[in-house]
Amino acid sequence: MFAKDMQPNGKISIMVDKLSFDSSISIIREDYILIDLIEVNEKIVNFPENIRADLIYFDENEKLFSWENVQIVPVKFKDGRKYHKINMPTEEGKKYNRRRHFRMYIGRNMRVDLKKASNSVSIMPLIKDISASGFCFIYNEPLEVGQRVVLYFDNNDNKVMSFSGKIVRIHYNENIDSNMYGCSLSDPSGVLGKTINIMQQKQINEKRR
Repeated sequence: MFAKDMQPNGKISIMVDKLSFDSSISIIREDYILIDLIEVNEKIVNFPENIRADLIYFDENEKLFSWENVQIVPVKFKDGRKYHKINMPTEEGKKYNRRRHFRMYIGRNMRVDLKKASNSVSIMPLIKDISASGFCFIYNEPLEVGQRVVLYFDNNDNKVMSFSGKIVRIHYNENIDSNMYGCSLSDPSGVLGKTINIMQQKQINEKRR
């Protein structure tokens, strides 16, 4: 599809390396797109020209299309509102095969409670990655699909938050002789997604230095 065929209110993500920032389309014009302003901690996210930013669009069937290296800047529109403005890509978008929620690499040990019936056991596995809807941890003991878990997520800012979920898939990795457990998470308040956005913004700021 072409970018001009996107629809207002369509969901998009701006990708910077492995970081992603979700938004939606507000206004489409012939030569530009206005998306809802992307903010972290009430501060507008900036995308400098020397950092590659890719546009991912989710169509009505949740199929993904991507445009590489788009220019995106915050603007104040004539309606008085602030948006992020993207110059309209002219080339055809490429089909993009990724999950709805992009995963952020963690690579640190964190507490996970394993719950079964009325019992609960705490472990400190390596958290491989996390998204707004799930996480993956590495652990060398056998667990079961459907087992309930609680992740105590440490964002390196002296704040630990707990999120409940369950194991949804298991993959044995022979290179590390351990299982990789994929888990879904319940976060109706959206706190985890916001926290991940804050961490991603910090990483972008570090890349500028």
